Amino acid sequence: IRNLNVVHMRNVPPNPANYAQRGGRAGRGGQAALVFTSCSNFSPHDRHYFKNAAAMVSGVVVAPRIGLDNQELLSSHLHAVYLSVVGIRELNLSIAELIDESRPDSLPLKPEVRAQFEIGEQARQTIQGLFNRVLFEFAGSGFRQIPWLSEEWIRREIERTPGAFDRALERWRRLYRAAQLQLAEATSLINSGLHTKNSPEMKEALRNQMQAIRQRELLKNESTGTAAGFSEFYPYRYLAAEAFLPGYNFTRLPIRTYVESEDGGEYITRSRFIALREFGPRNVIYHNGAKHQVNQMMVAEAEKKFAKAKICRHSGYFLMDLEYDAEMCPFCGASLINSADRDNLNDLLEMAETRTREMERISCEEEERLSRGYDIATYFSVPGGMETVRLARVKNGGEDFLNIRYLPAARLIQVNRKWRVNREDGFLMGMKSGYWKNKKAYEAQQEADDSEEIRYVKLYTSDTADALYIEPVKTLNLDHAGVISLQFALKRAIETVFDIEPGELGAELMGEIDQPNIMLYEAAEGSLGILSQFIEDPAVFPKVVAAAYELCRFDDPAYTDEASYDDLLSYYNQRYHDVISRFAIRSALETLRSCNVELSAPGSGESYEQQYQRLLRERDVNSATERKFLDYLYQRGLRLPDKAQHRVDGIYVQPDFFYEPDVWVFCDGTPHDDLQIREKDRQKRQAIKNRGDQVWVYYYRDDLAEQIARRPDIFRKVR
Repeated sequence: IRNLNVVHMRNVPPNPANYAQRGGRAGRGGQAALVFTSCSNFSPHDRHYFKNAAAMVSGVVVAPRIGLDNQELLSSHLHAVYLSVVGIRELNLSIAELIDESRPDSLPLKPEVRAQFEIGEQARQTIQGLFNRVLFEFAGSGFRQIPWLSEEWIRREIERTPGAFDRALERWRRLYRAAQLQLAEATSLINSGLHTKNSPEMKEALRNQMQAIRQRELLKNESTGTAAGFSEFYPYRYLAAEAFLPGYNFTRLPIRTYVESEDGGEYITRSRFIALREFGPRNVIYHNGAKHQVNQMMVAEAEKKFAKAKICRHSGYFLMDLEYDAEMCPFCGASLINSADRDNLNDLLEMAETRTREMERISCEEEERLSRGYDIATYFSVPGGMETVRLARVKNGGEDFLNIRYLPAARLIQVNRKWRVNREDGFLMGMKSGYWKNKKAYEAQQEADDSEEIRYVKLYTSDTADALYIEPVKTLNLDHAGVISLQFALKRAIETVFDIEPGELGAELMGEIDQPNIMLYEAAEGSLGILSQFIEDPAVFPKVVAAAYELCRFDDPAYTDEASYDDLLSYYNQRYHDVISRFAIRSALETLRSCNVELSAPGSGESYEQQYQRLLRERDVNSATERKFLDYLYQRGLRLPDKAQHRVDGIYVQPDFFYEPDVWVFCDGTPHDDLQIREKDRQKRQAIKNRGDQVWVYYYRDDLAEQIARRPDIFRKVR
């Protein structure tokens, strides 16, 4: 690349970052270079260039965002530090070098590999010290504000690393066992002597044998030369994709499908939600100029892996496993006893890796089915528990207009129920082979006793992302079309305010069809740390509303369309184009522009006023210093303490106030002028510091405003 002198881009890239990335390939060696492209005034693809020509050509790029309070991200960095200290000798070009193939049923780690993970206390301290240094270089002392991050968490993660490494190889094991089984079955049929050389069965067996050998080569990364380092199963790349190691450029926890090609075949990967569509039952994939139909899902003992779930119709909350028997929705509190309040999903099977078969042509029936697509629905759950959910109210005076809940690390679940053109729920699948079947095969199986069992299944997959759940209150007077329009207005406004790509922020409707709620989630790999700002800074939402109002161009008398690609419409929301209207949300946006945002205490759901009144009741009523401290915060809309007169666990001391996760507040009045009391104060507060918590003291003679201004991380504005 460094020798390139000219780059010709056939079409102008969609944004400055893409322009800089592609155009920046010219002149890498320091030589003069030419970059050129062309634009059409009438092309919708090029409209961004004409609106932002200077930024495009100069390559204005915003630094990437990433939320550092992401457990999975920090765990992966800790794993990287662990491997750099321990040094696994077998971690070279092939995962097979780590695995004991003499035990094909379990494919465990080799004993010598396991032995290298058995480290002593000195190595643990080295890993912990290096990781702490990495944290400090990233954000200095800012990491103290992450509730779950502590020395104990780091020690626990170090202990869990060997098990996490072993579990990260489980997907590879599953693919390898499937390839071995396919090879064994094909070879057995070839050697059986039951079929002639030119019979369809023999041709199919030979084809399956070649496929299995090729799959095994790919899994063992047996390519030669530099290509081995770019392989899907190069160990470090694979471990990054499995979220064991940091992998900013790789799809996290992808789903793979195997496609045939002239050189034998290859695995291609997609993110989970895209794979649910692209690699869905009997879908057609276009790859390297050929058509491939997904004909098999690689799942062993499918009948043992079925799951069931129920969904709250009011909120869209997904209850599975331990939550399944709950009689109330954990999120909104609605009863789930009556069938009218819930949907039940049975025969759920988690989406797994698939195989395809090359095909020559598509029938008219297939074409119709493909054009209509799948019936896919999105739901959510909160694995961390409702206490992790943060609430903000958008209000004017005493009236609420929106409830906004921030869901850190929410679990988003997508369920592929059926083809839209089909009446039957689910897809027909052979329970033993995993092959997708048609209705004729199903009817034949009903009559035969010895054939493979075929059942209807629904596919699901899930991912983790930070999310905002936005509930429009009835006083906002939005109908169904209004909620949909507001959803995309807020999405586009957030993209504008934070300068992110459309694909980095997802949007879904949740709950009831007639009165839906809005869910926005960070769809980028890792967390962007954007949505959390809505419940940390009350100034963020008004900025977004202002951007949404400006986007809709209500002040332009010449613009009379309901919506356009310059504002609310996009390629991704085509199914809603007939209902999206900027006029449906004009009144709502004008109302929201005059509102303020009130942030609730973590896990409480209380309003700011309710929290203040509770703290007044719980405080020491004889302390004027405590009252002065609370009133100062309340009058300025600063964050109030979470608790009053709360004891420190394991220490005989009761500070005046407590801020989650680890800040203890003392308000010292005149009794603390006594020297003996001061010495006791010093000992107690040092004991709190020794356990790793923070102590903040307000002494009645100090300047309270100055003291509070020094700690904006604690006393931030919340309304």
